[in-house]
Amino acid sequence: MLLDIHTHNLKPGERAVLSIEPEALATIPEPSGANRPEVLYSVGFHPWNLPPAGPSPDDWALFKRLAERPDVVAIGECGLDLLKGPILAIQMNAFREQAETADRLGKPLIIHCVKGYEQIISIKKELKPKTPWIIHGFRGKASVARMLITAGFYLSIGEKFNPQALAEIPSDRLLLETDESTLPITAILTAAAQATGKTPEALQNEITTTVSAIFGALA
Repeated sequence: MLLDIHTHNLKPGERAVLSIEPEALATIPEPSGANRPEVLYSVGFHPWNLPPAGPSPDDWALFKRLAERPDVVAIGECGLDLLKGPILAIQMNAFREQAETADRLGKPLIIHCVKGYEQIISIKKELKPKTPWIIHGFRGKASVARMLITAGFYLSIGEKFNPQALAEIPSDRLLLETDESTLPITAILTAAAQATGKTPEALQNEITTTVSAIFGALA
């Protein structure tokens, strides 16, 4: 069962989506046959790791080839960070290219966003994607959560979250993740359930339904 939609640290016994950069994924053999992949990945260029002039043509070719792998179930994490990384124009161009790839392949987009929500919303309105856009590690205010929900985003929360913002997220737009945390996803599920006044079992059922709708049979 997939509950953890974004992690950098796979934990024994948990099914999660491991976020990875293209160069790293290129060293991992692609699964063969029709069997369910043992490890699920999201692949993308994190804004912190973008070259000053953006990815090269070879970088893009590698990314787009890897994005089609059957064990790659999402694109990202990618996005905008106004506090770190190259200039905003470079970040926006790279983000737009990855978002278009996600939509072409029918795979959800995992988004890193720091102080760039207005730009992300603007790009979403421009591209009109058919696939889900997921803000990962959301810690923002309730007003920001409402703005993003209205704009059609999914919000994924991790170890640290704003309880008031969590209360604004409908169950069919809420996801969970561990990201860099050493906690198991069940601990984050329990904390989120306590904050919403639900039992962990009830919240797990709701999130499982949402994850299945986004990731399909691989969930």
